[in-house]
Amino acid sequence: QVLETTPQEGFAQNQNQKGNRPERFHHIGEVSMTDKEEPTIEEQARLAEMIAIAEQNDLFRQKPTLNEASGRWVYTAAINAKGPDFLESCVKAVGEYSDFTEDNDPYGTHEMGFMTVQGKKVWWKIDLFDQAYNMGSPNPSVLVETRRVLTILFPDDY
Repeated sequence: QVLETTPQEGFAQNQNQKGNRPERFHHIGEVSMTDKEEPTIEEQARLAEMIAIAEQNDLFRQKPTLNEASGRWVYTAAINAKGPDFLESCVKAVGEYSDFTEDNDPYGTHEMGFMTVQGKKVWWKIDLFDQAYNMGSPNPSVLVETRRVLTILFPDDY
């Protein structure tokens, strides 16, 4: 399970996520050149899951008009208060975002981004829920079992 959140808990991440990530996988599956051993079957499966989640997250954020069956886009009141032009710029920037690094995307799942829109620092975050949006998805890499919620916010909103 990649994400364990409820709407009430906001952006809380499953503490087991950090412990499940193989240390030698640095970013979206890059294996350190100093590692001599082959990845285990479990590490390969985890890597495949991370890659699938990243691809699904990218598609979701690049196509905000997709059927709501895959998820929802939301934004905070503070983002809304900046007006429709600002919101439109945020949505465009989220879709175009590609600045994923090992530091800002340590699990390689493309679930959060940090950018500047019209001179303001803006964040976005994707949380993975079950179909009813009650808790984290039981199988986050399986589209039919996962609903995404992409939230656009200011750092102060976090």
